[in-house]
Amino acid sequence: MLDAMRRNYDIVGTAATGAVLWVLNAPWPLWAVWGGIIAYIVQDRIRAARHA
Repeated sequence: MLDAMRRNYDIVGTAATGAVLWVLNAPWPLWAVWGGIIAYIVQDRIRAARHA
């Protein structure tokens, strides 16, 4: 379990941030920023997989 968290620390941190935003009932601009971060992480993972 810890090994999976080490390899995916960016996804784990982003999911935790989303949980905090949800619990705090954050306004939509914060959700928009959070969505942009997710899009960047996914795009970065796809680019890394293509060049591996």
